[in-house]
Amino acid sequence: MLLKFNLNSIFYPLKALASRAFYLHVLFKMRGWGFYYLFLICALIAFPACVKVMDVLSSLKQMELVTLVSKIPPSYLDANGVLSPKEGSRDFVEIRNSKGDPSIIYNPLNKVLEGDELKAPIELTGTSVVFKSFEQSNAVPYSSIFPTNANFEPYEAAASLDSVFNSSWFTVWGMITLWFFAILAFNALIIALIGRILLILVSKIKINFASMLRVSSFANTVVALILLLQYFVHIPLPYTVIAFLPLIYVYLLGKDIRTTVNKYGTSAFSGQNNSNNARYDDGSNRSPKDDNNKGSGGYFAP
Repeated sequence: MLLKFNLNSIFYPLKALASRAFYLHVLFKMRGWGFYYLFLICALIAFPACVKVMDVLSSLKQMELVTLVSKIPPSYLDANGVLSPKEGSRDFVEIRNSKGDPSIIYNPLNKVLEGDELKAPIELTGTSVVFKSFEQSNAVPYSSIFPTNANFEPYEAAASLDSVFNSSWFTVWGMITLWFFAILAFNALIIALIGRILLILVSKIKINFASMLRVSSFANTVVALILLLQYFVHIPLPYTVIAFLPLIYVYLLGKDIRTTVNKYGTSAFSGQNNSNNARYDDGSNRSPKDDNNKGSGGYFAP
């Protein structure tokens, strides 16, 4: 279905973040917008993220990282993510750039560093890559970025790095867009499933899965924003917490629907939102109750 795009559409992300009423609009009047919107928001946030990534790649290229990586001794990463030098390779190497500055310390035996060794911005320990800057360090486990039970061949790694550094801006933007979309689409599916159960149990509202997925897609705007911010600032929140933030919007939507239905009845709510499918059901197999029934014992299904 071809969706119309208008000037009002550019405010959808802001409304998805700040407007409770907007989610009623999404539920009743924006069929077909779910993953379409999610992809657009991913493409949008990928622009500033791409600028940051390209800046980092440029910095790493200026560090002569391709040449430096080619000097790392051949190694092996076992099933437990532990790096060890292959037979005949040195177990400690201080790799310097063309200016003579220490750049990479190959230290799989976790030797205590001293002197100029401490100035190297990258250290390869027994289990992780350690990035150091401004007296801070971040350790990234090998198992999270490299396949285990595999050999590390420095020349192959250097060639791969060189191809990454020479990637076009459009290629990097496209890859980041797809990465964001994969994360958010999966999260939208999970939130839609959990949110549907939550509304049934808490608000006694039954929303079909397709509609719930549409609402979840818009609610994931907050996750998209946090993912983008993490490219620029450190946000001390585990991803499990960030991933469930959209449930707040789902809960508020259910609360607004239930409050309105209980106060004004199904007919008024249906007319206000132009919905011919809204109904009140007591959960039995009998015909739906009269629209004026505002009790809380049954289920409202928009």
